[in-house]
Amino acid sequence: MTLKVSTSEDLSKYRELREKMNETRCEINEQLTELFDMTIESGKYLGLDMETTNKELERINKVRRQVNNLGF
Repeated sequence: MTLKVSTSEDLSKYRELREKMNETRCEINEQLTELFDMTIESGKYLGLDMETTNKELERINKVRRQVNNLGF
């Protein structure tokens, strides 16, 4: 993606937007980490087999990869 910056104001807005996007990505990753941990705990609590728990963990990791590849 190519971005044309015509003024310092445009550059400032771009940097601000990029910073907000990075903050959002970090927040999403923190929530995914919490979900990951909760999935492990609930799997233990509910007595789920490791295969089922691992499938759920892989789904969470897939979302994490997609978030990280958004091009922020």
